[in-house]
Amino acid sequence: MKKYNIVLFKDIPKVLLDKLNSRFNVEQFKVVDKNNLELFNNKVMKSDAIIGANWPISTALVEKSPSLKAISALTVGYDAYPLEILNKRGIALMNTPNVLSDSLADMAIGLMLSSARRIVTSNERVKNGEWVHGVGDSVTSNWFGEEVHHKKVGIVGCGRIGEIVAKRCFGFDMDISYYTRTRHPSVEENYNAKHASLEQIIKESDFIINLLPLSKETEHLFTYEQFKQMKRTAHFINVGRGKTVKEDDLERVLQEKLVAGIALDVFEKEPLPKQSPLMNHTSCILSPHAGNATKETNYLIAELAVNNLINALDGSSFDNCVNFKDIKDKSPLINNKNKGA
Repeated sequence: MKKYNIVLFKDIPKVLLDKLNSRFNVEQFKVVDKNNLELFNNKVMKSDAIIGANWPISTALVEKSPSLKAISALTVGYDAYPLEILNKRGIALMNTPNVLSDSLADMAIGLMLSSARRIVTSNERVKNGEWVHGVGDSVTSNWFGEEVHHKKVGIVGCGRIGEIVAKRCFGFDMDISYYTRTRHPSVEENYNAKHASLEQIIKESDFIINLLPLSKETEHLFTYEQFKQMKRTAHFINVGRGKTVKEDDLERVLQEKLVAGIALDVFEKEPLPKQSPLMNHTSCILSPHAGNATKETNYLIAELAVNNLINALDGSSFDNCVNFKDIKDKSPLINNKNKGA
């Protein structure tokens, strides 16, 4: 039986790489950049499947890859992949949901605390030699941060990750509101949370945690106008998708001090350009899209992505196939037995 040709564009643990190599002909690119892009594209064009992350796959590349049957993304989000052409061609696209929920929720809480208690700026000031007397010597000390307990937190996008964030916030005795299209009774019952409109959360929250995925409806949902309606003492945390915030507006927001703090783990363009004006504001915390950057979570993501690919190419399971309904009558991998998966 002919082995499938696989392109892997990610560095993954050896035990998982060995698992792929035992089943397929694997060509690995630990990093894709301008130096190897032509070779990478040529390999993809001849592949049966690809697995990886941190590099967008274009419609043009898919169109030039006649044998491509499956893509396994080492991510939850899949906006880097051209769904329209994948659906048209019957190419399965798998993602890795749920395994990073706890680590991403932890990052949201970490950024909230860092912004509220000025942890990052305090660290920089101590290292710069500014700690020359007690930080509490004056009631107007510019070292002071803010408490989070008993404050109002608004969670925008309350799926699985949002529910875990609510659990964490409940532990801090916070007044929790959440915004989603549909109510989640379990969040309300377990964490005393209230379902609210986006407008209410924007206007009333002390902390706004954005967890929204990217869609036509959520792109640039947060603009200057939304920040202008927030409390001047509010903190905005984004661990959802970068393009849900109109990044060009943030410089003006920060200059006008419309909010007390902004903490971002995701951006419209990644990596964030060195010349970004966001670099110049001490009230803005910047994290390199590291919400799932723990050893434990990254292993689980890679393991699930590898298993997703093996199962799809075997035709045995399509549990995490995000476009299954659109391709089930077109994909050569899907037989009559699993069309109802």
